[in-house]
Amino acid sequence: MAKSTRPTGTTTRYAGPPTGYPGYGPRPEPVRRLTGSQRVYVVAIVVALAIGGLAYWLGTPERPPAGRVLWIAEKTTSTPGVLPDELRQHLVALSGGSGAALTAYAVGETAGEVDTVDLVFTRDGDPETDDRIREAGVRRRLDDLMTKMSAAGVGATGFSLYAALRAVADESAGLSGRLDVWLSTTLLTGSVDPLDLPKLTAADPRAAVEEAVQGALGDLDLSHVHLHPVIMTPVGDGQRAMNPATDSWRWGFVAELATRLGATVDRPRHEPSTAAPWENASRTPLVLPLPDPTRTVEPVRPEKPGVFVIDNVAFLGDKADLVDPAGTEARLAAVVAEYLRRAELDPDTPVTVVGYCARFGPADGARSLSARRAEVIGGLLTGRGVPAGAIHTEGHGFDEPADPNQPPTAPAQRVVVVTVGTGT
Repeated sequence: MAKSTRPTGTTTRYAGPPTGYPGYGPRPEPVRRLTGSQRVYVVAIVVALAIGGLAYWLGTPERPPAGRVLWIAEKTTSTPGVLPDELRQHLVALSGGSGAALTAYAVGETAGEVDTVDLVFTRDGDPETDDRIREAGVRRRLDDLMTKMSAAGVGATGFSLYAALRAVADESAGLSGRLDVWLSTTLLTGSVDPLDLPKLTAADPRAAVEEAVQGALGDLDLSHVHLHPVIMTPVGDGQRAMNPATDSWRWGFVAELATRLGATVDRPRHEPSTAAPWENASRTPLVLPLPDPTRTVEPVRPEKPGVFVIDNVAFLGDKADLVDPAGTEARLAAVVAEYLRRAELDPDTPVTVVGYCARFGPADGARSLSARRAEVIGGLLTGRGVPAGAIHTEGHGFDEPADPNQPPTAPAQRVVVVTVGTGT
């Protein structure tokens, strides 16, 4: 028998007859097995494809495009037909990045999308580096948007804050990040349901919000919204100017409402433009300012020598931030003059600063707010020359009324009272 020529230590797999045998085809290729590293690689690919397919089937949260801005514009006969200047500057700054876009809605009795403006400018496929060319291009596109805004239809009569915030909620639904939203509104134009503004404005902003969210507004979700409120200057023939009481209420209400619905909110801005309204605007009555407590509310007990009342309109609604610091300091000049007069006779003359609140919300919150407001007034007095050691501040909230002769919810209760000496 012939000696085998198979190498020692090897095995042979039977692969069928050799090529060329009659009745058989070509000899098949030997079976090849994957190495360990190749098997790991294939499994990783299969798992990744499975996860991707599952995510596609279930749906994944959408992320807002980089630099995307939503502008909700009240379009009524009481609102200037302008793009707020601070928003325009913000958009010009965004155009220097990538992926920036503005989507605009017009709102009157109804709300409707007007257009989406691309804010990115390129040259030969690369971002435009010349700031003057880029800014000029942005302004042209925004001017075109204003033309479309003027032509947009928003219904015949009224303004619906619900429709405005409904558009915000729909645009932000499902986002994993926060949508940058600018809301420009006069707010106190004749609103349609579900808001009864005459009823709401009789209350503090926080109490008004609690009333408003009992209706359809309370169902809106703004948890994926970063809101920039812009309070517009009302316009129109016969339109009266807004007083500090009105602006304080408007600022407080819109900020409190957005926060209540889950949004993060910037401090409201003021747009001073008195340009004419857009064409095709929804017709509303004139914006009536709220009663100004400095002229219509009886003071806390008749002021006598040494007793001074700082009205609630000096502060933003539900905050210790001054609406008009310069105006408040002018009022405090009389307090300082009285202190200096008395201190010449008695260097130990005390100055007591007490904050009060109307009966809204929790008692602890009212005491805290009134104490902070008293501290703000005390700080202003210190800055004008009254020694800090002579000043005592405290907050009574609504534990006791500032004016027992007025209802507990009256504006006369929302004051800070400064007493120099014994008030006699």
